Amino acid sequence: MLPWSIALALLVAPPARVPSVAPQELARIWDAEHVSPPLPPLLEHDEVERRMQTVSQGDPSRFIFERVGASLEGRSINMIQMQANIADLGDPSRPASRYVIQTILKY
Repeated sequence: MLPWSIALALLVAPPARVPSVAPQELARIWDAEHVSPPLPPLLEHDEVERRMQTVSQGDPSRFIFERVGASLEGRSINMIQMQANIADLGDPSRPASRYVIQTILKY
């Protein structure tokens, strides 16, 4: 146990000063040290619609593409329906929605 004089000295001693860093130095350190994840690929509305149409045209017996409305900005709201049993996809454990998304992204 610390003697009471040392304990008291520790309690009333001023905190150690941390040297300040100039803003320019802080910016240089940040640029050198931070890690940002890469941006995911972004698709424009027209590109998503084109891919959906390509999927439905590539296998019209399985996929049905339909415009179901329009947004306030005038872009089409589209729907793609899958006309197949899960067993027909070759992997019964794979959800149909995942198959559709992977198929769209591959085009």
